[in-house]
Amino acid sequence: MKANESVLCVQTDMLVQKIGLKDNTYRYNEAQVVELFSSCAPRFILRTDAEHNPAYKQLIPYCLIQDQDGTFLSYERKGTEKRLHGLMSLGVGGHINPVDTHSTQEAALAETLQKALNRELEEEIGLTPEKSDCTCLGLIHEDRTPVGQVHIGIVYLVRTRKEHLRIGEELGTIQWLRAENITHAMGAKDDTAEFEYWSELAFSLYQTR
Repeated sequence: MKANESVLCVQTDMLVQKIGLKDNTYRYNEAQVVELFSSCAPRFILRTDAEHNPAYKQLIPYCLIQDQDGTFLSYERKGTEKRLHGLMSLGVGGHINPVDTHSTQEAALAETLQKALNRELEEEIGLTPEKSDCTCLGLIHEDRTPVGQVHIGIVYLVRTRKEHLRIGEELGTIQWLRAENITHAMGAKDDTAEFEYWSELAFSLYQTR
């Protein structure tokens, strides 16, 4: 975790008033996402104050990366979020920081989300906007894990080509999986590597799109 890093959050009770937060997935387009979060008075707070405070939900762009042959990028968690270490992930993304915006008002929030998304994709997999096609699938939310209790994910499907990627150190070794292999691994009760819960939720949004 970066020292004194500020992250964009909304108050959990405001989200509860708007959408209840009883479901794990919400099929929203980007305009609906922007409208929802704008109505919840988003603001930046120190990440150290937010990481263990369920009164806030940190907004996280969370991207499924799909190659032109239909396979998905996956990797084992080894980054800054130690609570997820050892789990497999399909999600590339991260926090929204002040560098991504000059305002949290609705008119600027869509631009802020896109800038944060583009920054994370470039930092983690070397992908630039002109070499990808990005679609918002909706929101994911859960309270059963410590990470989920303080975050809410904005899920994007990012289509690109393998040769456009430059994988950063945080992702390490990656593999490309077909949808049927992901479905099998998520439902397996054997020694198959376990996917983080957010990946399961995000993939379910993709499957029901």
